[in-house]
Amino acid sequence: MVNFGPRKGIPMHRVIRARAEIFLLVMIHTGSPFAQQAVLAVGSRHLVDSLHVLKSHDGTKRLVSIGDDGTMIVDNGHAITASEAGEKLARLGSEAVNIIINTQGDIAHVGGDGVIGKDAVIISHPATRVRVTTYFSLPESLQVGIPNLTAGTETKLFFNRDVIRVLPFAGGLTDGDLVIHFTRARVAYVGDLVLGESFPSVDPERGGDPEGLARVLDELIRVLPDDTVVVPAHGKDLTMTGLRHYQEMVEGSIAAVKKEIDDGHDLEAILEAQPLAPWLESGFAMPGLNTNAWTTQIFGSLTDSKKTSICAPVSQALVELGIEAAVLIYRRLKVGEADVWNFAEDQLNTLGYQLLQRSMIEEAIEVFQLNVESYPERPNTHDSLGEAFAEAGEIDLAIASYERCLELAPYNANAAIMLKLLRGESEQE
Repeated sequence: MVNFGPRKGIPMHRVIRARAEIFLLVMIHTGSPFAQQAVLAVGSRHLVDSLHVLKSHDGTKRLVSIGDDGTMIVDNGHAITASEAGEKLARLGSEAVNIIINTQGDIAHVGGDGVIGKDAVIISHPATRVRVTTYFSLPESLQVGIPNLTAGTETKLFFNRDVIRVLPFAGGLTDGDLVIHFTRARVAYVGDLVLGESFPSVDPERGGDPEGLARVLDELIRVLPDDTVVVPAHGKDLTMTGLRHYQEMVEGSIAAVKKEIDDGHDLEAILEAQPLAPWLESGFAMPGLNTNAWTTQIFGSLTDSKKTSICAPVSQALVELGIEAAVLIYRRLKVGEADVWNFAEDQLNTLGYQLLQRSMIEEAIEVFQLNVESYPERPNTHDSLGEAFAEAGEIDLAIASYERCLELAPYNANAAIMLKLLRGESEQE
């Protein structure tokens, strides 16, 4: 999915609008050719009272409160969506952003902080404040806003005639997640603790844990009133009944993997057995979802065999010796120490986006290409490589990557829209 961080050294830009608010942003970089980027169209819907949801075509949401006290944004989205999100806010009556709350530190949640609401007070969990600019051995990224305030215990805000509870929930998805409960509006924004139709994905490198997520969800259900609308950062909104079903799925999938372990099966046998199939067959998970990652995370937690991300040695080699050495390190460790390091698909994918966030585009392309080499049949590896090629202005290569993504996943809306934009096609074409 699109996950660009902001770029530096851009003297001007020209926005070309297409129908349905999907348009190209052509940026002129000093000393470089045109680089074409697809700007994710941002739609808005009124939720309740002062609350609005801004949603880009890839499903990423911002929750916004606009009223007499000003504007609050919960999760500021990708930087690349920030300009259009700002236009949406203005049309909704917002004059300036006063408060930003980040439920965690991923670029999909904080990327817009350096674009919308530069003078706003930014609030996060203490752990997120530490992690938002760092990633293993990579240089610090200062392209997103640094939180001014942290909430390590429950904190109340009084804003736009609502009492807003900022609730920390550590040890589930990461060690620094927040849930934002608008008590009068009866809305709880839960970030990525809940993914709507999808299986979860925790981040062990940042303190996440499957069993911890089950506990967090149980506690969340306990503290939220039964008439609350649950709004995740991705996926459909849920009632509290839906949240209970989600929590039951998390506990049930953990139990299913535990049974396989108790029966003496190793990870390879468990992945082949597909113990999570009942939830796929029930229509719970999104089409094409890779269940292996969630199964692997559960297995690692239950057997205490969680592996350190391969991004640790790769990022160190990249910084100290360059990208070619980093690629060699990856290949050597994958052959000789595959049982030591976490080589899951999402590892290099995350590293690639961290590099894009730091404007290290050539290195990001190499990392995404390495992930395609390792997972050639996974559509998201081609999707991510396409984004990096588009960022570099390599339009033909970007098109080829998105075409391959669609061959593997015809339902991938992001790839379809990017192809239309990169080919210069109108909506009618």
